[in-house]
Amino acid sequence: MNFLLKIKYNIMTLELALYIGLLLHILGDYILQNNWMAQNKIKFDFDGYLACWTHATIYALPFIIICPNVIGWAIIYSTHFFIDKYDAAKYWIMFVNWSWGEPNYGFGKKMPPTLAIVLKIIIDNFFHVVINSIVIYYTFSN
Repeated sequence: MNFLLKIKYNIMTLELALYIGLLLHILGDYILQNNWMAQNKIKFDFDGYLACWTHATIYALPFIIICPNVIGWAIIYSTHFFIDKYDAAKYWIMFVNWSWGEPNYGFGKKMPPTLAIVLKIIIDNFFHVVINSIVIYYTFSN
């Protein structure tokens, strides 16, 4: 599809693809993710893996529009799955704060719980958007 847009219409630029990638991230991680996926994707049972697989698939499918490269799409899909399944943002917070047993995702007791959740969501989004942007960049570089 990207190839066709480039050749026939010459409208898909790197900048446009990066903007579309950001919109697709918001679509997949917020608008299309239902409560069942959000509540179960970090569990390590059948429903947990099914919820995370379903979420990662729904999240990654629209990226085919701007990243028709199978390897690039697989990177977006698999990294989204692993970041969400293993709650990478939480472990990053614990690592940088060197507080493995603290409440509030590793921010400690003094951090208001709502702020801890917001910061964890921001870090999670940062991971996804950076990876997606790198994949989109390399898709357009080739």
